[in-house]
Amino acid sequence: SAEFNKRQAVIGTDDLGDFPLLYLTGHKAFQYTPPQVDLLRAYLDRGGFLLADPCCGTAEFDAAFRTLCTQLYPGRPLAPLPLTHPALRAPHDLSAVSYKPAVQKLFPALGARPQLEGISAPDGRLQVFYSRFNLGCELQGHGCANCLGIAGRDAYRVAVNAVLYALSH
Repeated sequence: SAEFNKRQAVIGTDDLGDFPLLYLTGHKAFQYTPPQVDLLRAYLDRGGFLLADPCCGTAEFDAAFRTLCTQLYPGRPLAPLPLTHPALRAPHDLSAVSYKPAVQKLFPALGARPQLEGISAPDGRLQVFYSRFNLGCELQGHGCANCLGIAGRDAYRVAVNAVLYALSH
């Protein structure tokens, strides 16, 4: 079990350089202003890291996040991370993950294939790590029956890999 401190960061108000990584989640669609997008891009380009997932796996947040990624890096789209990517290899092997029942029901062809995507800097460093299916509900102990998320220990494994990658690269 790990302990951590969380603090809400407001883009355009807080100095993002104070945060080694940012975690973005939510249920609904959202939109950042062009100056906020520029500040987030500058943070990522200076070595920052963004971990994101849609709370309960909502399509509205997923679509908004994909739009944000296009605004951040039009020439570098959010793309599936290869199973050989260091963020998927250590400390946990994420070549297969288990999903909650709602994901299994709605996406039966998915099997155990991880839906983990990212955007990397030109030097190869991962800047954005995105799980199409929710991690946060599991991390917070929420037992949402309809949650489109990664199940149990695998949600922790994905989060641990993302955080350790962010702190070591």
